[in-house]
Amino acid sequence: MSHDLEALKQHRDALLLAEVAAWLHMLGKFHEDFLAGNHNLDVQIPPDLTANLPQLHSLLTAPWPGAIWSQILMPEFGAATLSFFDLISNHRNPNAPSGLARLLWDAHGRGSGIEKGVLERFAPRQQTNVFPATALGRELTTIDLNDLRTKRQQLYRALEHWLQELRNANAAVDWTTFRRDFISRLGQDFRVTVAETRRPMNDVTLFDQTAASVAMFKAALAQNLLSGWKEPVQSATTNKYKWRVLRVNIDGPSFWGQAARLSDLLARKALLESALDAAKRLLEETYPLGVEVYRDENGSLFIVPDIANLLEASAEGRSLRDRLSEIAAQALDEEASCWLELSKPTRNMLALGQLAAAMLPDPTPSPQWLESEWKKNKPADICPVCGLRPQGPSQKAAARKVCDVC
Repeated sequence: MSHDLEALKQHRDALLLAEVAAWLHMLGKFHEDFLAGNHNLDVQIPPDLTANLPQLHSLLTAPWPGAIWSQILMPEFGAATLSFFDLISNHRNPNAPSGLARLLWDAHGRGSGIEKGVLERFAPRQQTNVFPATALGRELTTIDLNDLRTKRQQLYRALEHWLQELRNANAAVDWTTFRRDFISRLGQDFRVTVAETRRPMNDVTLFDQTAASVAMFKAALAQNLLSGWKEPVQSATTNKYKWRVLRVNIDGPSFWGQAARLSDLLARKALLESALDAAKRLLEETYPLGVEVYRDENGSLFIVPDIANLLEASAEGRSLRDRLSEIAAQALDEEASCWLELSKPTRNMLALGQLAAAMLPDPTPSPQWLESEWKKNKPADICPVCGLRPQGPSQKAAARKVCDVC
C-alpha cells in the first residue's frame, strides 16, 4: 500500500499543536511539591498556577485546541471539545474517553518504560532532599528547590505567551521558530529536575521522559492519519503500537577528511549540519512524521511510524526517499548523498544503538552529476580542495586554482 504524506502536510497545524500538548503532559512534575511527595501533580494543574495565573489556567483548560484537532476528520480521536488539561489529566488513564488521550496514555507508558525500565519493586523513594543521578548513577548535589520555584514561575509566564500566540493565530504559525524556542526552553528547565524521585530511576530527567513520550505520540498520530485508526489499548503484545527508527546518515569524518585546510573542514562540518537540519525540518514540521532522537557526526536517527514502505511514501509527487536525498545533495553541493535506512518495527530501543553504530559507506557524489561538471568545464585541472570538480570556471576561482563551490 502506498501512502501520501500530503495528509500530514494538510493537517500540520493540528498535529504540531498536539505535539505541544504532549510536551506539557507532565507539567505538574516541574514543581517543588512533586519532589516533596505530591506525586499526583502530574495529572493536575498546580493550585498556585490556578490562583496566580488565571489566564494560563484558562489556556490549559479551555477547549480551544479541540477546534483545531477536530479538523483531522478522524472521529475516533474524539477531539472536538478537548483541552490541554484533558490530555494532562488522562495521560495515565487507559480508559480515557477520547482516542487522542488514549494515544497519549500509550505513548507515555512506552516513553516511561523505555527511560525507567521495570525497577519499581527495587526502587526506594527519596524522602527529603532529592538527588538527580548521572547515567552512571553518580549523585553530586540535590535539586535546588528555590531555583526550581524561580524557573517554574518564569516558565509559566513564557507558556502563557506561547499558548496565547497559538490560540490567536489567524494565519499559519511559524512552526520552525516556535518549536525551536519552545523545545529549547523546556530543555533548559526540564533538565534541572527528575521525572522520577525513586532510586535508581532518578537518572531520568523530566526532559528525557517527556521527549521519549512525545516521539512515540507524534509517530502514532502520523500512523493513524496514514494508515487509519488503531486502538491503543490492546491486551495482546503483538497488537500494540510499535515504531521504527529512520536513519539519515552521512559518514561525517570521511566527508570532513577530504578537507585540505582547517577552514575547509569547518565549512564541510557546517554543510553537514545544514543538511541534517533540513532533513529534520522535513520530517518534524513539513510532514510531521516523528522526532529526531539522536544525532552525532554521522547523522540523525528519528522515531517514525510503523509503516513498512515509509521511504516510498509520496511527498509532492516524489518519494520521501528522493526528497531526503535531494535535500542532502543540495546542502552538500552534490559532493555526497545521504544513507537512508528504516528499521524493522520494534517496542524497544535496541534498534537505535544498532543503527547508530552500523558502518556507513564512503560519501560519494553521483557519477552522472560529476560527469556533467567536467563536460561543462573542460579542459581544467582538478580542484585541490574537494578533489572532485574542475577548477573554475569563474575568473576568481581559476586564479585561486579551486572550483567555484570551494
